[in-house]
Amino acid sequence: MKTLSVRQPWAWLIVNGYKNIENRSRRTKHRGPVYIHASKTVEKKALERLKEERPDIPFPETFETGGIVGRAEITDCVDESSSSWFEGPHGYVMEQAAPLSFFPVKGRLGLFTPKEDLPVKRWDREVRQASAFPEPPPPMTKKKVDPRTILKGGEFLGVKDHYFQVVKVTKKKVVIEPVAVRDGVRPK
Repeated sequence: MKTLSVRQPWAWLIVNGYKNIENRSRRTKHRGPVYIHASKTVEKKALERLKEERPDIPFPETFETGGIVGRAEITDCVDESSSSWFEGPHGYVMEQAAPLSFFPVKGRLGLFTPKEDLPVKRWDREVRQASAFPEPPPPMTKKKVDPRTILKGGEFLGVKDHYFQVVKVTKKKVVIEPVAVRDGVRPK
């Protein structure tokens, strides 16, 4: 599989689902899954600026560098976008991003195929496990469960690409409504 080398903190933002566009000076015809490689460079000034502008993002204390940190799917290459991450001149639209356990790989410019033997089976297992349930489901029980202990009003539930907002919780029922998703961004 092709690999895209990205500097930190941008690589971390992509694989953790915060950044949906990777800015590049060249277009690409590639569509499909790519590994995200974190280069050895951490852009410290950009990180400080991001911490001030985006206090909602829980940045880690340190970043892994010099290896593959995740995967994503390039679905398009655009010259303009309404995404707050787009700075141009071209943007690779990234979807279905997921972090992977770190694996050291020598980076290269542009899209490249790593020469190293990658732990692909382990990574596929990690992605399958992470996408099945973001959190473990409540245990099955024969006892009656009060839904108020599980859900609270205003929370969002996600099932694949469909999201619902909990409107009302009573002892007997939970009322939910579908939520429109704009630009592929899930509600917070």
